[in-house]
Amino acid sequence: MTKVLIVDDEIPEQRHLSDILYRSFSGSVTVQCADNGKEAVAQASLWNPDIILMDIEMPQMNGIEASKIILESNPGCRIIFVTAYSLFEYAREAVKLRVSDYILKPVVKEEVVAAFEKALDSIGVQRQLEGLRDGDESESGEKGAQIVRKVKRWIEKNDSSIFVSLDSVAEMLS
Repeated sequence: MTKVLIVDDEIPEQRHLSDILYRSFSGSVTVQCADNGKEAVAQASLWNPDIILMDIEMPQMNGIEASKIILESNPGCRIIFVTAYSLFEYAREAVKLRVSDYILKPVVKEEVVAAFEKALDSIGVQRQLEGLRDGDESESGEKGAQIVRKVKRWIEKNDSSIFVSLDSVAEMLS
């Protein structure tokens, strides 16, 4: 079950995003909501969500500040910003934080689903790599070697100047 935290100071937006997720990923997500960044930090520390859909402009603590704090304690969490603001500074901060995606309001269902699937793929790859690192070498050794060879081929085939992130590796492995 994927744990999702939706953080938005607008209750109708929380409901809309929850509805999209429950309808698109029926039976595989559980959702909690927070009304601002301060609540998001508190809930994230207690609940440890896999994915957070977070507004940027909110009272008490904005989404960027909340994301910084959350990612310090839970670097494996995937954050998707959902905001009405297309300001360059916000996009720049999102890149620095390596958030999973940045969606503008009003949200379009297909964009939310695509961003969520991208985050799920990234989490899946991260868990596979952690499993290989932590697992029994006799069981996972060959599979791990295959994944490493595939990633090496992909990096060699692509321009070495591209930014290689866990998300880009996840995309390649899926």
